Formats: sequence, structure tokens, C-alpha cells
Amino acid sequence: AVRGQLATDDSAKRLGEVALVDGESRVGRTGITFFDTLFDENATCHIAYGTAYAEAVDGGVIDGVNVSTVHTDFMIGGPEVDVDALTRDGRTVPLLRNDVWQLA
Repeated sequence: AVRGQLATDDSAKRLGEVALVDGESRVGRTGITFFDTLFDENATCHIAYGTAYAEAVDGGVIDGVNVSTVHTDFMIGGPEVDVDALTRDGRTVPLLRNDVWQLA
């Protein structure tokens, strides 16, 4: 199924979304897996391949905003997942540890 989606168009296999969600998510705190992406993606960090949400970008569909007929989310977060940022000058900055934001 995934290979079929990735073959849909030239941009389907490109990154479309990255969402960082901490442990304070109301959906995540329920402890329920809804088996419905629209709910479950709000429970933890997730990524998607395919189209990006152009309405979230100033200027809409501009260079660098992926456009595809596909958008599929995968949940990848949880307390065991550490998330870091890499700054332009090469420093590593912790963002999430044990489902808690590290930025003050």
C-alpha cells in the first residue's frame, strides 16, 4: 500500500509534514488509540509524506512547499523519543525529552 502511494506522483515520496507534540496533548493524555489519524495524530509527534499544508505557509504554495495527491501520517513520538534541533551554526538544541518541551 505504501509503495503504491509513493508511486502516485513525483512528490508523493517527499516530506509533507512534521509535527512536534508533547505529552500535554489532551488527545494523548486519554491513553486511547482511536485508529483514526485525525485524532491519533494529535496524540504524539508525527510526520507525513506527500502534500504539505500550504495554508500554514505565508504565501501558500511557494517554492519548497510539497504538492502531491497523497498525504499519509505516521505517528513517531512518545516519551522514549528525544527530539533535537540543529542550528545553522551546527549546535544541537534539545526540544523534547520524555515528552516534555525543553525550551524555556
